[in-house]
Amino acid sequence: MFQPGKHVFMAVVALWAATGCEPQMGSVAGTTDQAELSRIAVEASGWEVRKAAAEKLADQAVLARIALDDESPAVRAAAIDAMTGQPYLAYVALRATHESDRAAADRKITDQVVLSNYIQQVEDPKLIDAVLNDRLTSQALIAWIAINAPGANVREAASRKVTDYDIYEAAAAASPSKWIRTTAFAPTMAQGNN
Repeated sequence: MFQPGKHVFMAVVALWAATGCEPQMGSVAGTTDQAELSRIAVEASGWEVRKAAAEKLADQAVLARIALDDESPAVRAAAIDAMTGQPYLAYVALRATHESDRAAADRKITDQVVLSNYIQQVEDPKLIDAVLNDRLTSQALIAWIAINAPGANVREAASRKVTDYDIYEAAAAASPSKWIRTTAFAPTMAQGNN
């Protein structure tokens, strides 16, 4: 399958190899061209050059690729630091092979909807609690997660964070599960809000 960006990128790499024109730090400092910075950030042989290019990049997809694939921890960290796209950060936080990269990306996720989707894919109970305790604030999303998340550990952690039982009851009433519809009212009764 023809992929224009990939084939152009490969042609540029072949041209670099054929001409011996490896990008240097000066070529990064003197450019704002995002396509050129992308090529340099991915293909330069020196990690310092790749890092400098990654720091100037705005293309979130390229930054995510660098964060996941670069061999240098410093380049991966620079890519994550430059990332602002919340879905891309969640993607890196879920798929990075290095724990420090996952943690760095995780800490930058602040969008409530992205967080609610992200937390449903996380398996580490400590991370789930950290997200629920520190960053996820929408009671509607917390209630939805407590009722609908696929993982029992996520549902349990979220149910402990519900403080608005009217929202919780409304979310439970909409659930296709009879068990959820009937058991969701237990916290309300325990709180005396029935």
